[in-house]
Amino acid sequence: MATALTPATIASQLHSRFLSEQDATRLFYLLPHQQQKAFAIQFLAPDPGAGTSSITRDFAVVASSRLGLNILLISISEATGKAAPVIHHRYALPLQAVTDMDLTFNGNLSAFKVQQTPLSIVIPNEHVGSRLHQRDWINYVTSQENNFDLILIDSPAASASHMGAGLSANVDANIIVLEAEKTDYNKTKYLINCIEEVKGYILGTILNKRHFYIPSSIYKKI
Repeated sequence: MATALTPATIASQLHSRFLSEQDATRLFYLLPHQQQKAFAIQFLAPDPGAGTSSITRDFAVVASSRLGLNILLISISEATGKAAPVIHHRYALPLQAVTDMDLTFNGNLSAFKVQQTPLSIVIPNEHVGSRLHQRDWINYVTSQENNFDLILIDSPAASASHMGAGLSANVDANIIVLEAEKTDYNKTKYLINCIEEVKGYILGTILNKRHFYIPSSIYKKI
């Protein structure tokens, strides 16, 4: 018999190597609490492969299943196929499609609900992403601010798209995801400059896929 999907089992299944529950919770408590509207955070990286989608997913799972917040995760990257398999591959979550027109942005987005959790995910429909411009995404985020507690934006890497840098001034905070020992310093500095140039707020960086060459037991004794 299959195990029933509950917030607890989903959280345990998705406790990934990218972002620990403790780190995600600590990050949440760094955020200012806004009563009037949802707090919007954008996750972006200088280059593909840093794990931005996994970081965004893990933070969304902890915030929704452990903290009970109503979360909207927006995947900005254009789908290269049917939305359902693309988003399942991207986030590995138990999803069910929803037809709420308010979420689908006049049919341009596919919307999904993560089973047993207050977490919704949207992604552009196939061949639609390239037609959605910066102003469209700003309008969409604004239209959802009163419906959720927290909006998380999983943006494409800066080397592949200027969308993340362009949106950076229109969200409450930006978090830059870096791949340890691989992300180029100059590309990182360029992304930071692009965000600061438009007066976007950088909350911090996440150093992802870090390898610990010294056993953790030794770290504790230092």
